[in-house]
Amino acid sequence: MATGTAAGTGKLFDEGRWLVVLVLLPVFCFKLWSTMTSDCAIAWGIFAPLLNVTLIEPGAATATKSMETALVGAAANRLYSVASTTLLVFVSIGVGAYGWRSVWRSPKSRLDRRVVWGLGAALLVIVLHALDGNWVLEELGLLARPPDQSDQVYRFLGNHVFDRAIGKIVGGGALTLLKGQLVIGNHAVALAAISVVVSSAFIAVRATRLGTAADGPAAAEFKNQLDLTLMIAAMLLVAGVIDTKQWTALPVPFIAEEMRTAYAAMINGFVALESVCFVGVLVSIFLPSALLLERARGRIRQARSGGVEAVSPPAPEAKPEGLAFADLIRVVALLAPVLAGPIATFVNIKLPA
Repeated sequence: MATGTAAGTGKLFDEGRWLVVLVLLPVFCFKLWSTMTSDCAIAWGIFAPLLNVTLIEPGAATATKSMETALVGAAANRLYSVASTTLLVFVSIGVGAYGWRSVWRSPKSRLDRRVVWGLGAALLVIVLHALDGNWVLEELGLLARPPDQSDQVYRFLGNHVFDRAIGKIVGGGALTLLKGQLVIGNHAVALAAISVVVSSAFIAVRATRLGTAADGPAAAEFKNQLDLTLMIAAMLLVAGVIDTKQWTALPVPFIAEEMRTAYAAMINGFVALESVCFVGVLVSIFLPSALLLERARGRIRQARSGGVEAVSPPAPEAKPEGLAFADLIRVVALLAPVLAGPIATFVNIKLPA
């Protein structure tokens, strides 16, 4: 490979290293999602404050049987939710192991290592601040919040619905469990996603260094690595959507029957909104690096053609077998977060007795 040990001998952001700014694209999608689930969301009309979500009254004599049924349904939903969070953590561990291993092996020079590890550390600080900033400020006494307010994302799914249904009817332990699941899941995904984002950005950096006839194997290796990065990132985000689908359904058994369908439709919309943002993350991770790799392959083909004698014109490059299927797999991977929501809904469908 032409870039070998000579790569990275110039200034810090020479030789394509400035392309690490590509990490800002998925960070922008993350910021978009966090903004749409902030207090601005109500002002913009994305979420409407649901003040009158009617729950089954536990003290009503006529509701005793309905309450018993709701408690069993809530217990089942809680098991689904714990299982989906466990799946999310396991997937995050696998994705993170692959991603951080790729980040560790990618740099080819001292300057490359500075950029990659500095970038990873900066992203980690930014994401952890976004996840834990308010909590840290509260602990330091720099942020005061009324005791009846929460920064949990489920506050947009009804005025204290989760507190009333999960915290009071089921018990405080169930609500504490949910908060713990959200914290563990968010941090696991953050650590894994940062590694994937940095790894993909550095594929783009290294793609700009390809261009000689001898760089063909390196281009093929980067392409395979990028495809694998896309697949595991899709797995991570699909697990995240399934987890969201499960925990948002926790209070549904306690919603009054006349508005249960409408409430379920609202949480489906919440999951759809998250899914679209996740698709944006996947596209921003994959597409820029894929385009730069394609340009590099074009330079390699041109270099090979220029090195062949005029009396022996180069044979046209054979089209890889199964190209259409590979492209289809990439499209499915990109759309996987959107597809995960309906699949999770289908899994929860109960057949009539």
